[in-house]
Amino acid sequence: MGDKRKLFKKHVGNEKGNSLIELMVVIAIMAILAAAGSGIYKGYIEKAKSATLLNTGRQIKEALMICETEYVASGGNGSAMFWSDAFLKAPNHEDSILYPFVGEATQDCVDYTLKTGKDSKGNPQIKGFTYETAEYVIKWRRGEEITVEKLTE
Repeated sequence: MGDKRKLFKKHVGNEKGNSLIELMVVIAIMAILAAAGSGIYKGYIEKAKSATLLNTGRQIKEALMICETEYVASGGNGSAMFWSDAFLKAPNHEDSILYPFVGEATQDCVDYTLKTGKDSKGNPQIKGFTYETAEYVIKWRRGEEITVEKLTE
């Protein structure tokens, strides 16, 4: 046991430690890695937020299509509420027709516009919507894909 202590003391006693230059080089390398990593991380955050909003846009579109289908299937009479003020309200408003479908997912909505018109047979038709949060705009027009755009600062 005494031999192990002598070996340890001898080994530790001969170490001089790291120089200041070596420590500064290590810190500089760590700073470069941290800067690169934070940029990559921020990109992942932006992509995840955009994907979440794209999914929200799809949910709104599907809810609107369900309402439109029910309206047309009823002959346009029994579902007149779909074209009322409740239909035009933002999806995060509790009185909105869309609230049961997407209310929880749209709490960040700051502006919402629904575009309606008529199809070739004269039936009411949803032409598209614009959904805006504090940072993004989701747009959809009939016959086009849903788009998510980041607002400029």
